Amino acid sequence: MSDRIFLPLVNLCKIISFYRSCANKLRTGGSVLPEAFEGVTVYFSDVVGFMDIAAVSSPLQIVDLLNDMSAGLDGIIKRHDAYKVGIGSF
Repeated sequence: MSDRIFLPLVNLCKIISFYRSCANKLRTGGSVLPEAFEGVTVYFSDVVGFMDIAAVSSPLQIVDLLNDMSAGLDGIIKRHDAYKVGIGSF
């Protein structure tokens, strides 16, 4: 395997491990310190008040809200000539 392919795979494995570790810490009320990865930004977000919004919204309104937020982030990513990798929930 060439170094050109191997290095991104190593970084991806580190990022997935970091993502899982962060998710576990946040689930238990812990905090997460920033870490650096070469050529990568890992973004975690929380929609403040999401449960309150969801309680008074229809499922379609929630889907529209999340789609609008995602489209906004996609626009930012495109302006910076970047790409996102969706890993999902852990």
